[in-house]
Parts: sequence; C-alpha cells; structure tokens
Amino acid sequence: MTTAIAGIDRSRIDAVLTRRLLSIVFLPRVLGLPTAWAISVAIYGQQAPLWMYIGPGLLYLVSLASCWWLQSRYTRDPESLTPARWRWLYGLFSVPTPISIGLMGAAFATLPGEQEHILWAFVLCMVVGWVPVRAINGPI
Repeated sequence: MTTAIAGIDRSRIDAVLTRRLLSIVFLPRVLGLPTAWAISVAIYGQQAPLWMYIGPGLLYLVSLASCWWLQSRYTRDPESLTPARWRWLYGLFSVPTPISIGLMGAAFATLPGEQEHILWAFVLCMVVGWVPVRAINGPI
C-alpha cells in the first residue's frame, strides 16, 4: 500500500487543486452583494443608515474585482506563479468577500430588533455555505 502512495505526484495534485480553485464560477460572487443588500433591506428597511450598506459594499466590490483579475491572469498564464502562490493570492483576495458581509451584519447588530439579528445571522450562515469546497474536490 505504501508503494501506491509513493507513486503519487504531489505537484500534479497541487496544479489540479489550483486550477479547480481558480476556475470557480464567478456569477455566485457577483450575485452575493445584491442578494445580501436585498435581504438586509427586507429585514431592516429604513432603520439602517446608508453607510451600513456602502462601506461593506465597497470592500466587497474591491474583493470581487481582485478575484476577477486573479482569475483572468491565471487563465492567461497559469505557469507564471507556483500553485502555492496562486492559492495564497486567491485566499488573500477572497477573504474580504465574506468579511464585508460580516461587517454589514456587525453594523446591523447596533440596530434594535432581536428577530432581525437572528435573520441576519442566518444570512451569514448562508454566505459561509457558499465556500467553494465542491469546486476543489470535484465531482463526488
């Protein structure tokens, strides 16, 4: 059994995982912010001031643009960086996406309404559920 494992090419695995990670469909990311805004407007209505939407929205858009740029660059020249460096950059550019939604929720936590806070916590759980695990692992 150890001889079968010894024959596995680790660099090939790294390359495949990196390709899958950087080939994740971009549309769910684009829809994430408008979805979060629509849900938060439905939950909080006029209670939330505009800055609670705009600040996190700008962070989300910067993350979105960075991820799009990274995917474009990877598509043009995947060999320009090591798989580890591609994955590191993907993490760096992707992390602000859920953080922006979390910041919006943290701002909303200052508003009155216990039921609203519970609903927004549910929205945060849904955002976390969009983690790209299936794209990395491939068909199950």
